Amino acid sequence: MPDEPSPASIEIELDGLLARVLERVAALGVTAALIALDARTTITAVGELGDVAIGTPLRLRGAWADQAERTLRVTDYALRAPDSAEEIERFLGSGFFPGIGRDLARRIVAQLGADALRVIEAEPARLLTIPGIGASRAARVTATYTQHRHLADTTTLLGAHGATAAFASRMGRHGGVAIWLPTSPAVVAAMLDLAQVTAADELIDLAPATA
Repeated sequence: MPDEPSPASIEIELDGLLARVLERVAALGVTAALIALDARTTITAVGELGDVAIGTPLRLRGAWADQAERTLRVTDYALRAPDSAEEIERFLGSGFFPGIGRDLARRIVAQLGADALRVIEAEPARLLTIPGIGASRAARVTATYTQHRHLADTTTLLGAHGATAAFASRMGRHGGVAIWLPTSPAVVAAMLDLAQVTAADELIDLAPATA
């Protein structure tokens, strides 16, 4: 009879928000972070998480390094959109958005509900109807969320060519493909197809020259 697989050998997938960075070792590219799975449950995630900001919604893949201590060894991750009004409120009030605290996040979701992120991106003028939000703050919120969406699209796009989310983050940090996406994701996709990129290592050759 075959042995039962150990928790450390079983890959799992978890959704959560990055609540706090516990430690980053830049030389190794490794981050230990506290991940909020919901309003009451947290785990520790350890792995190559790039420059993911506090408050970012993530889908983590990995295996338990220590299930009793709720420590997950992350093999890969993806940026994602919050999928409930509760999670949207936590996302907006996490500190990820400049000028938006927990109270204002609560008012935004109370007025806009689960449609809040779509409104932020597509109808930002509606934010002006919420007490405490002026034109400047609304513009910053929309720009921040648009950047998050574009980076999520980048990681998905590069993932289709064999790159991890952490690799996409490094590309953005060094002026590579991820930097291009806010202006034209279609151009990035076309260039990747044109270059017939099949491995993550080859993507660095497409990075624009930096000063």
